Amino acid sequence: MTTRQVTLILGIILVVGCCDGGSGGVSDTRSRLAAAVASGATSFDFADDPAFKWDRMYVFGCYSNRASVERALGFQWPDYTNTTIESSDSVVLVVFVKSEQVVAWYEQPQSIELGWLANDKGYSRSEAQFRVDRSGGRIALKPQTSPSL
Repeated sequence: MTTRQVTLILGIILVVGCCDGGSGGVSDTRSRLAAAVASGATSFDFADDPAFKWDRMYVFGCYSNRASVERALGFQWPDYTNTTIESSDSVVLVVFVKSEQVVAWYEQPQSIELGWLANDKGYSRSEAQFRVDRSGGRIALKPQTSPSL
């Protein structure tokens, strides 16, 4: 096997399997987001993905520690140790919860910035639709803006 083939295989493994917490569907969510952004979409709805069921979605910013993540979730999450969020400035952590249990998670690279969505309250399925902002030469998901009255 050539070095190029090994590099290609490792790249595919990283893109498809990295950081999905062993939960099916998360790499599909990440791929769906990337495809929507690449196609010029102006919004993205995390709830549109039927791959797994969840009630609440959380986004945690760079360097989020275990205590702050578990405080926001409202319960202990043993798999936190499988993330790199506490020591990384290149990803944010996206966590999906159902019935006080993490059902899926992934680390989103900063190529699509989700840091604007980080908060301790999270988002219900009906709140998990965000606008794609391409201003300033960066791509970011941001909360939907309310129309002016």
